[in-house]
Amino acid sequence: MARRGSVEDCKGRKRSFSANHCFTRLIVCGECGDQFNRIHWNNRGKKSIVWRCATRLRDKNGCHARTINEEGLKAAFVEALNRIIAEKQEYLLQLKRNIESVLTGGNSESTAEIDAKLADLERQLVAKAEEHEDYTDIASEIYALRKQRDKLTMSENARNDYLKRIEELESFIDEQPTKINNFEESLVKRMLKRATVYEDRIIFEFHSGVNVEVNM
Repeated sequence: MARRGSVEDCKGRKRSFSANHCFTRLIVCGECGDQFNRIHWNNRGKKSIVWRCATRLRDKNGCHARTINEEGLKAAFVEALNRIIAEKQEYLLQLKRNIESVLTGGNSESTAEIDAKLADLERQLVAKAEEHEDYTDIASEIYALRKQRDKLTMSENARNDYLKRIEELESFIDEQPTKINNFEESLVKRMLKRATVYEDRIIFEFHSGVNVEVNM
């Protein structure tokens, strides 16, 4: 409920949230940065499902991004995955570099070290309080360390999630001896972070940090 109420578009406007389709909120306009919306289209009696930039929907002169047929979008996603499978050695090497970057780019100070500092400062604060001495500086340092610890914990969680995403794509590549023939929503939900639509191509950005460009 909180997420539904807090979703904003690229210009800060409130948007209703819907997770009815696997591509919802993942398709982005390469021209204006707005989201693409899913539309049931009836063009001269021919019904189809398409994705169109939300800015263009509100104002046809506000953005000139093209409309994407949903079947074409699905086919492009499958092509992106097949390209990863076909060039698995190259992508596995890239994933290895991503892992090394995550592991070596960590914070110099661990949560355990911060906890030890906090424990010591808290003992000093209690001692000063019992002696009726000023402990303002110690309290400020404790507050700053607690903020640092919260930030570090969030960074560690994000790093662990990123590593999990990388391992997931690694496993997927290893498990695919041949190309994929059919589109699966579960693969979008598990792996895709964003797809940016340009005039002649779509760039699929995966949670693992791999990007694949598909011309269409």
